[in-house]
Amino acid sequence: CATTTNTSSTYNGSSTYNQSANGATILANSGSSDFALLEIDNMDVNDAINWGLFYAGWDNSNVESAVTEVIGIHHPSGDIKKICHAADNGTANNISFANVSGAAVWFMDFWQEGVTEPGSSGSPLFDQNGRIIGQLYGGAATCSGTSNNGQYDFYGRFGTSWGLGAQPILSPSTCGA
Repeated sequence: CATTTNTSSTYNGSSTYNQSANGATILANSGSSDFALLEIDNMDVNDAINWGLFYAGWDNSNVESAVTEVIGIHHPSGDIKKICHAADNGTANNISFANVSGAAVWFMDFWQEGVTEPGSSGSPLFDQNGRIIGQLYGGAATCSGTSNNGQYDFYGRFGTSWGLGAQPILSPSTCGA
């Protein structure tokens, strides 16, 4: 929860908008885990190097018990970057498998720090090892001013997305990596 203006404040610094890429080709998608894999049309490896970008790794193992904490990184409605964090705290299973509207999801009962906001759909969910394990599908978490409302979110499971079209594109044996 932070201010949404492009000026320095207690919560955020000013931004630059000259490092943008837009336009993409859909490579794979499915409603069964609410995912879409896109290839950006007008950005190349030199742009990524010059902008200091890094590609994110993923974990397609789809093992609920292996995940002890998660981080969501998103730009709600194109706003400045926001980050949220949730962990299994030992007394409640805060991070678990669920099924929402027919989609296999990771379900967070609440965020310990930060929240997602409208316009963040599709943003990645990282596990405690920094690997993508899901993509934001929906939920009720939001800010009330600068306070977390303590509500839930759910993310399509990348391990499920793997078998629904991501594997032929991202498998190391397929892409030569």
